[in-house]
Amino acid sequence: MYISIHDEASIRFNQQAMELVSLIKPAPPKVSVSTFSPEHHISGTIEGDDLIEVTALAEVNQLGEEISKHFIHDEKLYGLLDEGYQSLYRLSESIYRHGKVNQYLSVAYIIDSLFEWVRKQWIAESKTSFIEDLLVSAEADIVEQDIGFPISMLSVEDELVIGAVVFKPITKDRFNKWFQNALEANRDNLEVVTEYIEKYRKKTQGNTIAEITILAEDEHAIKIAKEKVLKSLSILRVFSPSNLHPKLTEGFNILGSERNDRVNCQFYKEGVVDRTLEYLEHSYKLRTISKQDMEETRRLGLDIINDVLIKSKKSEFQEKVLDALDLYSKSTMLPGPEDKLIYILSAIESMLLKDTGEPIQKNLGERMAFFVGKTPEERIAIKADVENIYNIRSKFLHHGYTIEESEMLAGFMRTAWNFIIKLIGEINKYNTKLEFIEHFEKIKFR
Repeated sequence: MYISIHDEASIRFNQQAMELVSLIKPAPPKVSVSTFSPEHHISGTIEGDDLIEVTALAEVNQLGEEISKHFIHDEKLYGLLDEGYQSLYRLSESIYRHGKVNQYLSVAYIIDSLFEWVRKQWIAESKTSFIEDLLVSAEADIVEQDIGFPISMLSVEDELVIGAVVFKPITKDRFNKWFQNALEANRDNLEVVTEYIEKYRKKTQGNTIAEITILAEDEHAIKIAKEKVLKSLSILRVFSPSNLHPKLTEGFNILGSERNDRVNCQFYKEGVVDRTLEYLEHSYKLRTISKQDMEETRRLGLDIINDVLIKSKKSEFQEKVLDALDLYSKSTMLPGPEDKLIYILSAIESMLLKDTGEPIQKNLGERMAFFVGKTPEERIAIKADVENIYNIRSKFLHHGYTIEESEMLAGFMRTAWNFIIKLIGEINKYNTKLEFIEHFEKIKFR
């Protein structure tokens, strides 16, 4: 079995699960606080034969957080409300944190399983303990999931591995193979299926698919897979040319999550729409990565990062560097140079400052100069550049000053990128961030 819960914990969890049964209450009548009903367009209706049986209903607050769960019995609504739902959630979280449960199951999976068991227990349909029930269902639902996320605005010539994620080109042959079985299985509805597939083809073919295998139940597998793909995309952006100039940006991301700077507006004439207009406030170019680009990326440090990513146990310094890379890479997706600067400086500060009490400009400037600069002249210039950049950022933050995309900013971005690339090269050299910083203090007094 993938999940095991020792006897003492099982007894405790089962007792708490049984206590939830007594907390089931009739749901209060729903009181509407508004009579406003927007006239949304109805594109279709679901007939009775197409409806599926629903055993549980949920209520969410304005933050989108679930606050109660209900079920229908004898045409009446019952459920766990207020403290009852909080008890359900707390118990589910406790089980989630037990042993290796959180490697395979999501909190939502446990909540739904627990509430379904409570429902059956309340109407006298369940004869097993909750933990016994959970382990049986989990064993059936935990399987190796092969998951792919299409990546928009990114084309790779060959397979590229980053951590546990494999990026592959979506060629015509690969796309056709994906949907071959769907076409054969839907010959009676071929026109509709083909129309859907061709729409999907326009969005994906020529771009990239990020594939990963996760051992978990469906919902948890998707969550883990998405996190790993996003982390791998962040690593890839570190090696992007967009790090070298404020006018360059990266648009590649998981399909559906990419930035949308598309604006729609309409013009009126005598009270009726005369024309509509759609325009881009900022356009993103397709990022292409050739085999030659891949070799250069590996040379710059991707192979080093890959070795760290696949480690089950990482040092504190390695974790800090990975976090800094993730923060740094966010700058590539932002069109505004002032926004880029915030993420670039935040990433560097996270590695070069001991704590928030240290003077930023002096320590960061000196440490960055000694880490990147090779000669006294280079180090003096880097320290001065850091001070100038902080002055510009300060004007932007406090006086609404818009940073001009000048050569000074571009020069600093190149220095910052050199810092990041060198940091990757030394990711295995230190055990802690403090050890890394103290290295500069020793150099200064040689």
